[in-house]
Amino acid sequence: MKIPKLVLFLYRAKVIIAGYEAVQKALTKYRLALQKNKQTDIWLKLCQTFTELSDGSVIKFANNLDNDVNKIRHFMQKDAKKKFPYLSGNKLCNYWLYVLSKYTAIPLKNTNNIYIAADRHVIRASYKLGLITKEQMESSKVQTYVISAWAKELQGTEFVPTDLQNPLWLWSRNDFKGLD
Repeated sequence: MKIPKLVLFLYRAKVIIAGYEAVQKALTKYRLALQKNKQTDIWLKLCQTFTELSDGSVIKFANNLDNDVNKIRHFMQKDAKKKFPYLSGNKLCNYWLYVLSKYTAIPLKNTNNIYIAADRHVIRASYKLGLITKEQMESSKVQTYVISAWAKELQGTEFVPTDLQNPLWLWSRNDFKGLD
């Protein structure tokens, strides 16, 4: 079965029915899976989860949790962590919430509580700006340090950490050029 790119994102039940090989082929074709076996397993599990919990609808999933960022994150990271492989991690869960808040019409509440997605580029930029120490940057808790540092730094301002997501990522990705 051939799977169009749109089906991978919108029709979770069709993805499940398509079968492992068809999903894997589509994910690699559209460059959505660099680790084809691991990421195919993850994609299928997430499709099963959303289908099971909300008839495959991310909108319905968010509605079931009052469209509240705090409730959604808590559910995904604590109550049903095993149902959300990869997506329940600190970085991706918050980045996913960020994407939902910026690029969908889901009326999310408490978007100011979406943490910065502390990937390697945001971590590098945070260190370069002096928000975390070298020891913190090399720690297994580095994501927590970065999240905390940005929340503290922006407290009392008009900005929220996700406002800096893309600029920090791009600045690091471009080897910190442009602000000299």
